[in-house]
Amino acid sequence: MLYFSCADNKIIIECLKKGHSSWNDKKITVLKAKIKEALKKRQRNVCCYCLRSFHGEFNFVIDIEHILPKHKFVYKMFDLRNLAASCKRCNMKIKGRRLDFLSENFHDEITPYNKESYLFIHPNVDVFEEHISYTHNQKGRDIIIKYEVLDNSDKGNFSYNFFKLQKLEVHTYNQAQGIYSDEDQWLGDPDFDDDEENIAEAFNEIENSIEFFDSLFNQK
Repeated sequence: MLYFSCADNKIIIECLKKGHSSWNDKKITVLKAKIKEALKKRQRNVCCYCLRSFHGEFNFVIDIEHILPKHKFVYKMFDLRNLAASCKRCNMKIKGRRLDFLSENFHDEITPYNKESYLFIHPNVDVFEEHISYTHNQKGRDIIIKYEVLDNSDKGNFSYNFFKLQKLEVHTYNQAQGIYSDEDQWLGDPDFDDDEENIAEAFNEIENSIEFFDSLFNQK
């Protein structure tokens, strides 16, 4: 369990007054490192959204994820119930600043952490394994992963589609066969969250447009 010291709380208050851009201030580097280590430990070193392992990964490719985006919910920027550790793909390449995972039951002042407020599997109020089965098989250097939605879970189906987990499955199949895949690649700057989020938003819109037109073409 992570506890903030008096010095930590002083910094946090200053950052909240300044706004979400303060997340990139150098003065909170040590505090962010402490938060990230606590989140990784809480999650047993796996990504909160895809469950892939962090073992062997450098810290800069692991994000402190603000489930409710910090640019809109500044006052929850250091709330541990709103924080999780995520891989770059799930956080920057997929989720970014999106809010379409919130249900009609969501109210930021009344039900910010109710299970019913979220359409996807919430890292801190839901249990991933109750909605999706994740299998990781490795033979030598080849790794194959598989996701299976359990009992047609609504949250499981939503998370599977929202985070495009099928693409991760295909990505590992391709790699095992020696076929190049950039699905897990993210080339943004880890030191500039807001710049990354803007890029991720644009990237996601382009990718969704391509998928939409592909589906229209395939229907003909």
